Formats: sequence, structure tokens, C-alpha cells
Amino acid sequence: MKAIEWRNGQLRFLDQRKLPLEEVYVETDDETVVAEAIKSLAIRGAPLIGIAAAYGFFLSFKNLSSYDARSLISLIDKTTNLFAATRPTAVNLFGALNRMRHAVVDSSGRPPEEIQAKLLIEAQKIQSEDEEMCRAIGRHGAGLLPNAASILTHCNTGGLATGGDGTAQSVIRTAWELH
Repeated sequence: MKAIEWRNGQLRFLDQRKLPLEEVYVETDDETVVAEAIKSLAIRGAPLIGIAAAYGFFLSFKNLSSYDARSLISLIDKTTNLFAATRPTAVNLFGALNRMRHAVVDSSGRPPEEIQAKLLIEAQKIQSEDEEMCRAIGRHGAGLLPNAASILTHCNTGGLATGGDGTAQSVIRTAWELH
């Protein structure tokens, strides 16, 4: 089960409000659906929220066909405000928004398709970096666990909260695989 993925021009995410009774996925190319999913806790966990916001930011630029400096700044601000209002205490959210804003600014003056391509690449990078961070946490943390350890976690520690196998869950999984 992947909590989030880019597939066929749409963002596909698990609606976590339906768990554990149902496994329901939402597929959308609408940034407002992504923002509402973050706000309503259909998407949870700091890393996953950042990933979702990055893809949502990209989606807000999908219909950009022409622009001038003023309209580009307006769209950047509108999109940033849309996602910033969803979870105002989520650090990963604001980190992702900052990266996406910079991707647009760095591409300004380029054709709209180049801006869109750069945004999608940046969102995918944010996700792949999170997947690698989860693996690294697992590798580094697994050696700290003694055999037959009892582990208590709280909050979102698994793949439902991240782009990968999770944070603490990755340590547990890696330790299990090594022993």
C-alpha cells in the first residue's frame, strides 16, 4: 500500500479517514481537493503532508498557458496561501511550499510547459528524498535495537505518514530484516 503516488497525470492518495474499515484511494488533478484532504486529515503525517502539498502546488500550475510577472506572482501567492492555511503548524508543508516557490521563481521567463515540468520534477524529488530518508533512518536506527526488543511508538510512524516505509517503522522493519 502506497499512501501517495503520482500516476497517469494525477495524484493518488489514500483517504486515511476511512481506515481501518475501508481502503479508499482518491485520484485527482485538482489542487483544492489535495488542500482539503490535508485540512480534513485524509492525508496525515508531516512528511506526507509536505509531499501532498508539493504535488498540489504543481497541480495549481497545470493550466498555466501564458503569464506575465504579475500573474505569476499572484498564482504563486494564491497557491502558497491555499496550502499554508491547511495545517499552519506543519513544518514539512512549509518546507515543500518554499521549494516549490523557488522552482517557479527559478523558471520565470521560461515557457509555461518548462515551469510545469520543473514543478513536477521538484515534487517528485521531495517524495524520493523522503523515501531515501526513511531508508536511512531504518539503516541507522536498526543497529540500536537489541534482539527481541519491545518497541512503543506514538503518532504516525509508518508508511501512512511518509513517502516511504516510515520513520520509526523503518527502523523496526530494517532491524527485523537484519535479525
